[in-house]
Amino acid sequence: MPDGPDIAGYYQTYWQRRQADGRTAAIAPRVVAARRLLAGGRGRLLDVGCGDGTLGQALAPTGAWRLVGGDVADAALELAAPHYHAIHRLDLERDALTSLPDAPFDAIVALEVLEHLFDPSAALRRCHVALAPGGMLVASFPNIAWWRHRLSVLAGGLPSGYTLYDAAEHIQWFTLPRFIQVLEGAGFVATALDGQFILPPPLRLLPAVGRDWLARRRPNLFGYQLVLAARRRCDG
Repeated sequence: MPDGPDIAGYYQTYWQRRQADGRTAAIAPRVVAARRLLAGGRGRLLDVGCGDGTLGQALAPTGAWRLVGGDVADAALELAAPHYHAIHRLDLERDALTSLPDAPFDAIVALEVLEHLFDPSAALRRCHVALAPGGMLVASFPNIAWWRHRLSVLAGGLPSGYTLYDAAEHIQWFTLPRFIQVLEGAGFVATALDGQFILPPPLRLLPAVGRDWLARRRPNLFGYQLVLAARRRCDG
């Protein structure tokens, strides 16, 4: 993985490849889950690592949020710009979110971002200080403990499809307990869990209520991508 100024260049190429492959503008399940967790809220929302702007696209029709997007790659910001009220070139590893014109924020969203960072705890602390009192953090991660990934490791391999283009994309590997630990270490308390749950084929034959019960009972086993809402600890 490149360091220093090359990070922006790395993700510039990444988003150019996604655009060339037609992997932009689709509303991913994690975005749908984040929208559910944000339902009922309003105010100033910062989408860090906004990518091509699918979260902004999903939230704009509600009219509840002033949407601010930030990303390290200009290619992503060009795609995201139509879906946000403001966009900023932003490196979450280095930049203080409190310096953005709309800070403090009522919500900060980081979908599939923290696994790409060298120091996710420091990034979360930057989010913490940039939130208004009562503000919410919504963050997601690809769950390395998902049942199919476990089978891949047991078979002596690496999780298939865990990264898109490059083995260096994900610097951190999270499980649900580890992700909660990192959130708590940065001053957050997890308050709600959502995400994309994919069960093994035999269990998919169960009635919907049974599938949902299993997924919620064992999210670290059946959660492919997990999305958590959290509050600052000082907000109670």
